[in-house]
Amino acid sequence: MDKKAPFPVSIRIKKAEKPYFRIHVSKKELKRAVDRNKIKRRIRAICKDIVQKTLTIDVFVKKQALYISFQDLKNMIQSQIL
Repeated sequence: MDKKAPFPVSIRIKKAEKPYFRIHVSKKELKRAVDRNKIKRRIRAICKDIVQKTLTIDVFVKKQALYISFQDLKNMIQSQIL
């Protein structure tokens, strides 16, 4: 993950035999569990329709993602996945 990434959400996509979807939110980035769970729920809702079932996807979240509107976050994720 690039520390100077322009997006508050970084996505790593690979082809894999066993596909999975993971969301990484560090306690260093978001201290409160409520905030970490909120951003995970938002990203899961966005990726549910977008993501192909044959891919391995890791989503790394920065603190700024919590303060972005749902629609802006969805546009950022779509631009990185598609």
